Amino acid sequence: MLLKALEILGIKQRRITPRHHIRVARIGYFLAGFSIACWAPLIPYVQVILNLSTADVTKLVFCMGAGSICGMILAGFLTQKVGSKITYALSSLGTSLTLVILSFIPSFHIVFITLLFFGISVGCLEVGINIYGAFLERRYKLRLMSPLHAYYSLGEVLGSALIIILLSLNLPPHFAITSLIAILYLTAVYYVPCTLNIKDNKNCIQNKNKKITLPCYPVTYLALITALIFIVGGAMVDWSGLYVSIEGNISLKYAAFGYTLVSLCMLICRIYGSKIIFSFGPFKTAFYGAVMCSVGLFIVVLFPNLIMMFIGFCCIGLGMSNITPLSLSTAAKQNKMPIVSAVSFISVSGYTALLLGPALLGTIAQLFTLKGTFIFLGLITVITCLLIFLIRKEYEN
Repeated sequence: MLLKALEILGIKQRRITPRHHIRVARIGYFLAGFSIACWAPLIPYVQVILNLSTADVTKLVFCMGAGSICGMILAGFLTQKVGSKITYALSSLGTSLTLVILSFIPSFHIVFITLLFFGISVGCLEVGINIYGAFLERRYKLRLMSPLHAYYSLGEVLGSALIIILLSLNLPPHFAITSLIAILYLTAVYYVPCTLNIKDNKNCIQNKNKKITLPCYPVTYLALITALIFIVGGAMVDWSGLYVSIEGNISLKYAAFGYTLVSLCMLICRIYGSKIIFSFGPFKTAFYGAVMCSVGLFIVVLFPNLIMMFIGFCCIGLGMSNITPLSLSTAAKQNKMPIVSAVSFISVSGYTALLLGPALLGTIAQLFTLKGTFIFLGLITVITCLLIFLIRKEYEN
């Protein structure tokens, strides 16, 4: 219905070029990052207005996480059955609509159900747009994944900044979020007809004679690399502030500087990702990125002072910025598994690790210390280096 309405409005009559196809992917990545950033500031409002306990908030966060995993699995299925165009249109609509409903903060039960569908929509959008980006990169033989992931990071940064500014002006949460999401969603809708339909490409979808495509080499290695990097990334969100304040003896006012540095360095490195990969090659960019990330983590552990922590967190952000985009690019180039299945498996592996990682790291922190958690993260990145080295030929192909 949405696509027919756009045709009636004459939007489909435009001359569509590769630039339009890439613009669709940019908007999709930006919308996904922006939506997540809009939800985060709402959590304290939900807790206060609905008078929720910490346990209730935990249930809501878990509900969103469970929904995201379901949405990620659903993305691959929908892309193969109805195509990338409809998958992108539905997930964009679902993400925007559920976020607007959440901004009104109705009853706990409505928030719970809406948050489940928000998770499903965002998960479907993130994996669906990863599949689409990998497909475009393979089709046009361009290095697109790093710059596209930069749009996700940019969406997070701008989303957080704009929502904080509007809320600081004492605007109601529903007005702040609805006004921003409406503009972004209308932009996304305008470009829906420009979406290339992956369903029409036989090299990218599941063979109809096969019911299940099992993950194989090198996709399993790429999924493990992505999962390990997502654990490190999740740790920067959940544990870096606490580590900086306790181990570095830094005021709580400045405890967030670690995560801020990591995010900023990732954004900058992804913006120039294509030039970096062109200069050093995919394997060297991924391998030495993992080495730099490992070095950064050990600097943070061994030298807990402000200057060295600053250097360490910069190394972490710069190092891990292009590993996931390059892993997805490598998955798109291999021919042993369809693109949709390969990218879906890698994405689900990464986000599952992101959800389960905090529990694992929390257990390590309880059994040992917070410093022990960061040593464990350093060892994880060493393993990542070894895995990247083992499949170096796949990165360079």
